[in-house]
Amino acid sequence: MAVEKIDIHHLARVEGHGDLFVDLQKGEEPRVEMRVTEGTRLFEAFLRDQYYSDVSHIMSRICGICSHSHAVAALRGVEAALRIEPEPQTIQLRKLMLLGDMLESHALHINFLALPDYVGARNVVEMLPDYSAEVKRALTLKKLGNELMELVGGRHTHPLCAVVGGFTHVPTSTQLHSMKKRLQTAIPDAEAQIELMSSFSEPQLVRRSQYLALQHPKEYPIHNGELTTDNGLHVPETDFHSIIKERNVPYAHAKFSEIRGKSFVVGSLARLNIAKTQLSENTQEMIKKISFKLPSYDIFHMNLGQAIEYLHYLDHAIDVIDDLLDMKLEPSIIKHDTRAGTGAIAVEAPRGVLIHQYSFDARGKVTAANVITPTAMNYANIEADVHALLPKLQEGSSEEAELLLNMLIRAYDPCISCSVHYIHTI
Repeated sequence: MAVEKIDIHHLARVEGHGDLFVDLQKGEEPRVEMRVTEGTRLFEAFLRDQYYSDVSHIMSRICGICSHSHAVAALRGVEAALRIEPEPQTIQLRKLMLLGDMLESHALHINFLALPDYVGARNVVEMLPDYSAEVKRALTLKKLGNELMELVGGRHTHPLCAVVGGFTHVPTSTQLHSMKKRLQTAIPDAEAQIELMSSFSEPQLVRRSQYLALQHPKEYPIHNGELTTDNGLHVPETDFHSIIKERNVPYAHAKFSEIRGKSFVVGSLARLNIAKTQLSENTQEMIKKISFKLPSYDIFHMNLGQAIEYLHYLDHAIDVIDDLLDMKLEPSIIKHDTRAGTGAIAVEAPRGVLIHQYSFDARGKVTAANVITPTAMNYANIEADVHALLPKLQEGSSEEAELLLNMLIRAYDPCISCSVHYIHTI
């Protein structure tokens, strides 16, 4: 019997709580709803009337997985509004925070959330008898990202040392040398992770979507850049609102996003499609070794894309540490005054472009805030991809259809908790 209705209640192995509803009854237009059921977080609302110096510490609590990405985005947003230019040392240390976030989050998603589907397991525990070496490797790679964040931010979740205008504490040269050696030692494991993820050929969904990522003239984007689509749009990060339009849907506690009336994709595959030539030499050689072709429009390649990025981020972190070792590091905070103003910025978080925007009064208190997360940007495209999968869903059983849809959603590595900013104040 053909599948007529699928109601996946509580999507598994994703961050946060959400459901997927698909109605395929004959004679009716297929209905697809990505239902974001987690309660609204209201971060933008209760941030109002808080001092600018508290913004990053509050906003990093949006997420326990990518807290350093939110912290850096918040710091850059505040500084843009107050017209504070951070020192090169501060920028490089913040890049390390972002890189640690990327490494930890990618290792978590690749191995613990996505991989079980590809090896016929329900979870990572079921993988242990046959994949104990891969699980041990995954734990090591995830721990490395956590410890890089802790080295720079003071702890691996919700950083303490990064503040508006600089850092209250910085790592020593001995600590940086030690971390550099650990990053170098992890390269073979990162390459093995790529080979493992590239060995899986199914499932596939090739669909020509729009892809959005930051683009930077000197490096693979992470800390700042120009909002760029693969079909030729180039917009300064401050003008995100000129292309990204949000809308409410009745079944989700999160806004959905579009560019020029169409859904779009952010995340590892978007970054690779747009900035592939800026990957490290080592990473580009690995891409050739596995015969991976870019650009790719197969959304399931998001998982392989994260594995590829993990290797690049190791190389990038090593380069940043080399830059920091050439500096005489010491705690430093740029002197600044409070002022009224609005600032908007974008960084690359593990799941894609992350936008923070803040307004302040002359006392330095927040009057308005707006956060657009990567997952909120991806929701509309998830629904479009489900529509594209409908013919394949009719070919098998309900159980097979549910597994395929779960794998599709997990490929986006959604952080549903981050996304539920139903109402913002700008």
